[in-house]
Amino acid sequence: MLKAVTRVYLMAPILRTDFAADVSLFLDEAESAGVEHVTFLSAYGMEHAPQEIATRSVELDLTRRNRLTHTIL
Repeated sequence: MLKAVTRVYLMAPILRTDFAADVSLFLDEAESAGVEHVTFLSAYGMEHAPQEIATRSVELDLTRRNRLTHTIL
């Protein structure tokens, strides 16, 4: 699915609040496939949200990964 892909633009699914685990699995696959950079469309003020909020959880997941650079919008 990610063969020859080096950059990903990632958006949260609409009408779902429980997507963090699915995104984490996708990011695992992206790392394994050699993706270099992920741009994640977040939401205003998420840096103040608790990590239990899926969008914030994805942000934190990205910051912990060593093989992916990232931009959070």
